[in-house]
Amino acid sequence: MTLAVGQIRALLEENALAMQELHTTRVFATATEVPPRHTAAASDSSSDGASSAAPRSEALTNPEAAALRREVTALQAEVARMRGELEAAHQRSATIAECQRKQSEMHAMLLRSAYDEAVEARDEAREDTARMRAQLEQRTSELAAAQQRASLQWQTMEAEMGLLAAEGRTARGELLMLARVERLEEYAEAAAERFAALQQEHEDLRKKHSKLLRATRRSRAEEQTALPSTSMMLPA
Repeated sequence: MTLAVGQIRALLEENALAMQELHTTRVFATATEVPPRHTAAASDSSSDGASSAAPRSEALTNPEAAALRREVTALQAEVARMRGELEAAHQRSATIAECQRKQSEMHAMLLRSAYDEAVEARDEAREDTARMRAQLEQRTSELAAAQQRASLQWQTMEAEMGLLAAEGRTARGELLMLARVERLEEYAEAAAERFAALQQEHEDLRKKHSKLLRATRRSRAEEQTALPSTSMMLPA
């Protein structure tokens, strides 16, 4: 289709040049149409004058008759030449009309070709637009689905972060409890050691107290056994 349009345009340019040339020829022919009328009128008048002057031909001299004949011959040649130019101008006018007709046909063909190309381009543009619209809708739906998945993943991540934070707090509390338990165990061990030491001291003190108690009882018993003998030795 592009090659046909190029050929049509080349033919249109050639026809435009031919029409310009023929238009110039027509202007020239139009400019030269007036003299033939005058020439014809002059020839008619000359013929009328010649016919009217026929009775007076005898009065003309031979040089004057020869000059008139030469003038009539020249006028007839001029009329024939102008008639030929007029016929050529008519032929060129017909050629111009034919060129105009061909140019109109080619112009119409060019318009039809351009219209067909425009319709084809419009259809292709519509198809491209529909395809791009479908792709855009698909991309939009995919983007919405991706955003929804990202939102769900973010919510899941937030929940996991919350669980991890809770586990961290629980682990921290457990570590604190373990530290406290370890300190309590240390305190309990220290208290047990102190209690064992106190028990040992208490046992030692009990043993000492038992020894002192036995010694005291022994000394009291000895004192009691010594008192009667002493009372018996006192005078009455």
